Amino acid sequence: MRRHLPVRTINYLKTHLQKKKWRRVVTALSCIVVFCTTYALILPAVTMSQQPFCGKEEHIHDPESCYARVLVCGQDAPDEDTPEQQEHVHTDACYQEEAILVCELAEGEGAHLHTADCFDEAGNIVCGLEENLGHQHTADCYRTSWVLICGQEEGADEEAPAQHEHTDACYEDLLICELEEHQHSLACYSDPEADLESPAVWERTIPQDLTDDLAANVAAVANSQLGYAQSSRNYAVDENGGIHGYTRYGAWFGDPYGEWCAMFASFCLHYAGVEQSVFPYASGCIYWTEQLTAAGLYATAGTMAPRTGDLVFFDRDGDRLADHVGIITDAQPEAITTAEGNVDGCVVRKTHALDDASILGYGVLPVSAPDTPDEPDTPDEPDPGPQPICGLEAHTHGPDCYSEDGLLICPLPQHTHTADCYEQLDEQTPLCGLNEHTHTESCYDADGTLLCTLPEHTHTDSCYLPQEPAKQDFSYDDAQLHLRVTVESPQPLPEGTALAVQTVDADSTLLSASASSGAEQWIVRQIGLTQAETPVDTSEMTLTAEVLVKSAALSSLFEQADEDMPDADAGVTVSVMQTDEDAGLQEVESVTVAPGESVPVLTVSVQDGTLVLLASSANPEFTVQYYAEIPRFASEGHAALTIFDTSGQKLPTNSTTNPTRELHLTEAGTLTSKNAGNATQEYVVATTPELTRMYADNTFEYVSAPEPKYVDKLMDNEHYQIKEIWVLKDGRDGASTSADDWDVYTYSDSIRFTNRQAAAAQDPSLIYIKPGKQTVLRLVYDAVQDNFTTPAAFYDYDISSGTNGAGKWSTGIVGINSQGNYGTSTNGLRKWDSYCDVLAFGNANCGTGMGNYKYSGIYLNRHSGINDGCTFGLVKGLQDGKIVYDDYIVAPKLFNDGDANGKHTYSGSSLTFQQVGDTHTLTAASVAGLGSIDRLDKFFNPSPSASTTHTHIYTNDFWPLDAAKEKKDPLFGSYSNPIYYQGFKSDDGVNGSNWTDESTVLPVSDDGQAHNSFFGMQYAVEFTLTPDYIGPLEYTFFGDDDMWVFLDNTLVCDIGGVHSSVGEYVDLWDYLSQEGRTATEKHTLTVFYTERGASGSTCYMNFTLPSVSGINIKQTTGGLMVYKEVSGEADPEQAFTFHAVFTSSDGSALTDDHTCYRYNANGVRIDQFNLHSGGSFQLKAGEHLEILNLPVGTSYAIVEDSAAGYTTTHTVNGVVSAGANATGVIVKDTLNEVVFTNTRGTVPLHLQKLDQDGNPLSGAVFRLQNADGDTINVVKNGDGSYSAVTSAADVIDTTQLYYIAAAGDQNYVVGQNTSLSNFDAQLQKKTGADTQKVRVYQQTDGSYSFQSAANGKWLDLDGGKLDNGTLIHFWENASTPTTHDNQKWYLSVNKDGTFKIKPRVAVLHESTIVFDLNQASFAEGQKIQGWADNDSPAQKWLLVPVDPVQSPAATQDLEVGATGELTVTGLLPGCYTLTETKVPAGFRDSLGEISLKVTADGTVIVTKPNVFVEVDGKGALLKIKNQHEDVDLTLEKRLLHSTVTTKFSFTVTYTTPDGSTLQETVQLRGGDQQTLTLPYGSEVTITEENHDGFAVAFQTGGTTLDSDNGSCTFRLTENILITAVNSAGYALPSTGGGGTGWFMTAGLLLLLCGAALAGICLRKRRDAH
Repeated sequence: MRRHLPVRTINYLKTHLQKKKWRRVVTALSCIVVFCTTYALILPAVTMSQQPFCGKEEHIHDPESCYARVLVCGQDAPDEDTPEQQEHVHTDACYQEEAILVCELAEGEGAHLHTADCFDEAGNIVCGLEENLGHQHTADCYRTSWVLICGQEEGADEEAPAQHEHTDACYEDLLICELEEHQHSLACYSDPEADLESPAVWERTIPQDLTDDLAANVAAVANSQLGYAQSSRNYAVDENGGIHGYTRYGAWFGDPYGEWCAMFASFCLHYAGVEQSVFPYASGCIYWTEQLTAAGLYATAGTMAPRTGDLVFFDRDGDRLADHVGIITDAQPEAITTAEGNVDGCVVRKTHALDDASILGYGVLPVSAPDTPDEPDTPDEPDPGPQPICGLEAHTHGPDCYSEDGLLICPLPQHTHTADCYEQLDEQTPLCGLNEHTHTESCYDADGTLLCTLPEHTHTDSCYLPQEPAKQDFSYDDAQLHLRVTVESPQPLPEGTALAVQTVDADSTLLSASASSGAEQWIVRQIGLTQAETPVDTSEMTLTAEVLVKSAALSSLFEQADEDMPDADAGVTVSVMQTDEDAGLQEVESVTVAPGESVPVLTVSVQDGTLVLLASSANPEFTVQYYAEIPRFASEGHAALTIFDTSGQKLPTNSTTNPTRELHLTEAGTLTSKNAGNATQEYVVATTPELTRMYADNTFEYVSAPEPKYVDKLMDNEHYQIKEIWVLKDGRDGASTSADDWDVYTYSDSIRFTNRQAAAAQDPSLIYIKPGKQTVLRLVYDAVQDNFTTPAAFYDYDISSGTNGAGKWSTGIVGINSQGNYGTSTNGLRKWDSYCDVLAFGNANCGTGMGNYKYSGIYLNRHSGINDGCTFGLVKGLQDGKIVYDDYIVAPKLFNDGDANGKHTYSGSSLTFQQVGDTHTLTAASVAGLGSIDRLDKFFNPSPSASTTHTHIYTNDFWPLDAAKEKKDPLFGSYSNPIYYQGFKSDDGVNGSNWTDESTVLPVSDDGQAHNSFFGMQYAVEFTLTPDYIGPLEYTFFGDDDMWVFLDNTLVCDIGGVHSSVGEYVDLWDYLSQEGRTATEKHTLTVFYTERGASGSTCYMNFTLPSVSGINIKQTTGGLMVYKEVSGEADPEQAFTFHAVFTSSDGSALTDDHTCYRYNANGVRIDQFNLHSGGSFQLKAGEHLEILNLPVGTSYAIVEDSAAGYTTTHTVNGVVSAGANATGVIVKDTLNEVVFTNTRGTVPLHLQKLDQDGNPLSGAVFRLQNADGDTINVVKNGDGSYSAVTSAADVIDTTQLYYIAAAGDQNYVVGQNTSLSNFDAQLQKKTGADTQKVRVYQQTDGSYSFQSAANGKWLDLDGGKLDNGTLIHFWENASTPTTHDNQKWYLSVNKDGTFKIKPRVAVLHESTIVFDLNQASFAEGQKIQGWADNDSPAQKWLLVPVDPVQSPAATQDLEVGATGELTVTGLLPGCYTLTETKVPAGFRDSLGEISLKVTADGTVIVTKPNVFVEVDGKGALLKIKNQHEDVDLTLEKRLLHSTVTTKFSFTVTYTTPDGSTLQETVQLRGGDQQTLTLPYGSEVTITEENHDGFAVAFQTGGTTLDSDNGSCTFRLTENILITAVNSAGYALPSTGGGGTGWFMTAGLLLLLCGAALAGICLRKRRDAH
């Protein structure tokens, strides 16, 4: 026992020591936890250090110093001097509780509120601190102490009488502290003076270049505010703790701290010039939408296309009420860009799709502000001075204020204004920036040392005067430039302030706004001020720099410019660039210097702290104007014709106040021969040549337009010829038409432009282009005279049915005036027998009976008596090319609206106009089958006889149908041969319904000749209006009778009725937009004319319309496009190099430089340079190059350098050839293009189809699509693999024979007729004869030659003639290939894939002749000829191989083999999509699309994750797994040796292949079954919960499964039946039977044994101790 004692002691000590160590560790950890917890709680107080601005001292009342204890019980306390007093016993009333502060922290210490410094530019908190109010004293900060205050000592005196003892109830605490109790809150830290802005401040942010376009202004103002943020230092706190920062928009609206998205939008509308009376403002969104709805300015989303400048309202919380608003700054078809205020406290730019569900509607900005009349100038009113506000009038009673009886009758009280009657002006605010202050004792400490930081100051008059800013200059110098920076500041700069300049490397992405054309150099400096090496805030200062760039800094640019522009002065332009918020860097000033010259000093604002200079080779811009001298109507002449003036769309009406103008005539110097009487003087309309602006100005760069042909818009317009080039003199107006303001150069081919001033001074053929867009050129054209003929239709109308028995011509209700020709008016109210509103022929002197019919109260079919006899308003429009009459008018079918009795149509007729430039004047008319009349541009006075001349009449004798044969009317009007008629006349009443017989002579004509009266005419002119045409657009008519002209479907000229000759002028610009056109427009001018009366006929027409020939700023011919395409995976940054050689049509070298534009794959121009023969260029995949101004007939060769890993083909005008050498010739009016296609080496794709257990799977079918969505066509090889079908490009193979087949019927081919001496080419039925076969050779000039397989003759254009019908035949040439141009042909591919075959000689001579089938007749023996290109089927051909290569059948289905494997070869590297189109039986269709990429080395990469797809480790095999369909598990219950009917409960637990564990419960009686559908591959466990003594076994298909205590586990891979077999082998005890006792006995014995064992253990433990 003793021997073990030390050991036990040691063990005890060890255990005790271990516990002690653990206690120490736990104590230390507890301390750490307590410390961390306490620190976390006080951290907000530690960090709160911001200065409060509430103006209050933070204070909490404490009981000791802030309260006094006052007796309130009303009883006296015992007097201690009284001897009888009881000895005092201290009670609670004798003590005062004192709270002694023991906390070492000051209240408010550690406070922190977020300021602007706590946020980054995106509005994220970066300070790392939470907002808090700092430390606040609590009860824990005080120690409570009770201090005796009664002043008595305790003692006992039994004999003293009882006295009152004060208790706590006798006192109350009275507050005596003079401080207000206050704790700082978030609102206390708002600085109400911070970030305030006046209108003068925020108006400096408004753009100064606003226009009359309100929408553009609104967008510009909104964009100028982007980035503005509400103040984080000056704010208001709402009752919910929300912070609302001060904004300039709220200050402007009158609510500085309000929600400000609507106030921001109202602010922008205001400063954009949108008046509130036109478009209301508001500060809230809901109210604003109500206002706009009431004003008709609100549109629900989806009901309109939003525009720039409109408001967009949002519903962000889904309550269908507007809760946010923005301004649309850019509107596109699918989306809008907005500027929105109050988005996270800032003004931001956002983009929204138009189908954005949060868009509620739009505030529709009016297109323009309403016009307001100019108010007349009025003299300034004198300043009335200050006005009284008392409401009374200054008045002293005078004599007039009393009656004769002396009674006061004045209603005004006597009143004299005093100072109280006027509004007191606010106290003037000093401008000195200082506060008045005089030092007091509080400003010094006890030692007399001044503690105050404020200067002593008293305001004087000078404090209220504006302060001149302080100025200070700084200098800086480096190797590139010298700077002198002037700083203007409100206060003088402190001593030691220095200029800090830092050189900044030019960032190519930042400086991408450069528009220079050549070498360039960026000079960037960061400029600021420092004080003791600390940056100085210059936001309130103005910094201006005078910059001198040193010549040495530009020397390399001069050298480079000399190389790039050998023909130009190697000047250098220095540009000052500034950052624009929307457009990046923009040029604000520039200067160009020549070699040896010094750069002038540039003055630049460096307010933003950055100086950016761009030095580049000189490439000045210049402006070109386009004027022509064209004939314009003169303002005076021999005689004047009256015409109605419709300017401003004012068509004449049936009133007497229609505006008119005059058309002046001048003598032509010739006499007419058209009169039966005297030969009178001929006249023409007087015109004068006038310099007229024809097209909008254009701006060019010198390097891309070095000579006039590059800027000549009308080069291809044969109606204009350039005459002179004018150069604007310095200081003159560019709109001047006086030659005195211009330097005039007579145009010649030798005129060139230069940027070398010295060269221009020496060579008169050089025009100097000044730097800085200073040069204005004017191209002055002469209008060329020509004839223009247009188709027309003429109509002859009869008013008679021939002669009667008396030899008189029967008129009246016959011919064109027959009742059957008239229907019903549009409104159904008028018809032929309505006796009014019926349009008829024959005037009132031909017996028609309709002469007195009226329309709108005036005569319709005779001289109306007003407006020179006209009747207006008879027609209203044009529909489907046919006239639409007024709703009341009834008329026969006069024109192209159908046949009519008494009407004969002469189609195929024409009108001829004299064309001078674009001005057309009618000169002749030709009627099909009848002949023509001319001299229609000449007027004369008609003379019917030698004794009579109508000097008041001017006519051009328009009688085009005098030779008509198919008519029933006579020729009448001869002065010497009167013609009698028998007809009717009607009363001159309201409607002329009372008819009587009339018989007399038909009228004599004005010229005394017999004519065929009553006819009509119709023609149409289509003209092309280019976006830049701004010249005259006019139509003028003079004559009789009806003249209706329509522009498209709009009536623009209306002269109706039977009247004297009168005219009408139309300015067609009134009906078309002269500005803002962006596309070429085609318009039609349709003219209808009738002669409804007799006696005279005049028809003068003049119109000015732009030429129908194309107008293009570039030459319309001679362009060459070079495209670069790459098939398969391409490196987008790989550049391919090309070389170009140009040869003129005569075989000589072409030495000119040609402007080139390079475009990226999106068609955006990215580069410009000049290219000469022998030069090179580079293109990347998808890019193309446009080479301009190659003369027609130029031969070109474009050769691509070989690129490793690629094979190259090229296409010239659609014809494919192998190799990288493309040759061709520039063809007029043909799209000349070359396409180089590089194809990567092909790669295979290997895949294997597996089930989810990894076993091979057959029966699957796939389809493969490339990145463009095209399905890959494949052919199946003998080994079961597939090969991709390559593009079947029609490459012409010179080793094969071809047929030239007619595209319209390929059974017919071009063959050689050897029986004819000229071996004519003819169309023949294809027979396979050698005379139909040709071998094709490609010439070095890009043309092709065709040699007959029969006799070696060449397809030939006979004699090289270029006339329609020229024979094409086969002819000899000894060379192979032929060398003769007549036997060379150019192929170009039409849009439908057919060929157009054009002779080389036609190309060289700019002829349109092409290979043509006579009459487009696909028949044996038809002639092959040359004919002008008309794009008809007769000119479309195919080259068909005689022995075409047979390709195996292609398919798109890829079927895996029996091993599940599939191989596709011949694929181009790139991205593909693999889709399973047939799924193996028993498997799920769950793959979806498989996105993959096959690299150039054959590696497969799955680009879109797919759980069923993986790539083997080497990336060479794509493994694709299919998921089995679900399988059925059927559970069956079977009982052996038992007949119980109770249900047995089973639990089916299964784990799916994705790892999920699920459970099902099944209850079955004996013999029952239940089926569960479970995922394939699931691990299934079936457990029978309570089998009540039965033996359980699980069987399937006669096999017993392994089971354990009523459960079995297996993997489910097929439909299976599991049978649970229960066998009854012994009887279970019944409830309450004898068997229960045995169990109870056994249980008690076990309990007794346990108790005994426990007692033994306890005894041994005691013994051990």
